[in-house]
Amino acid sequence: MLDVEDKTGKLHVLVVLEDGSFRDARETRVMLKKHFDLTPSKDAVRKHLERCFDQGLLARRKFGRSYCYKIVMKGRERLRIIRVKREEKPRRELDKLTKDLVLERLLDMSERHKKKWLLTRMVEVTSSLRLCDALLNRLSDENTLSLARNARMYWELEYSELIPYVSGELVKMVENVSEQFAKAIEKMWKRSIY
Repeated sequence: MLDVEDKTGKLHVLVVLEDGSFRDARETRVMLKKHFDLTPSKDAVRKHLERCFDQGLLARRKFGRSYCYKIVMKGRERLRIIRVKREEKPRRELDKLTKDLVLERLLDMSERHKKKWLLTRMVEVTSSLRLCDALLNRLSDENTLSLARNARMYWELEYSELIPYVSGELVKMVENVSEQFAKAIEKMWKRSIY
């Protein structure tokens, strides 16, 4: 999620308000302790909430004598941007490691084993893409859809890593196998509905 070493800031405040509930400074402080083991003063939390409100990241309402805050779309977008930036470096490192492992694996194999490994891996990757597509076309639960979208991106990256090493004939054969897999998934899905 976020680095615990970071000082309490608007980023932490936005994360604890991410569920869309209205919370006052006291409740926000409790959530900071629970999620990040941070114990800022109530005044510090109040200042962060007010600063986020002034920047248009939070909405607020007055309940009794205190203000309660709730994240708005601009706040969610700010969180998304920060998370993407934080994930870029590990993703680049993982991509490099994956490429290195694929190359290393291919160099260590005989020609026959290379073809067998590539075929197996391509079937796995394309079948996984088809499964993600089936889920994306059938489900309405937002959490599951989000997971399926992320999984699809992962398998697309895997596919793009393998393509340079695969002949056109092998790609057609694998696409045929994954098409059959997709049809089997569709039949299974229809049976489960009825």
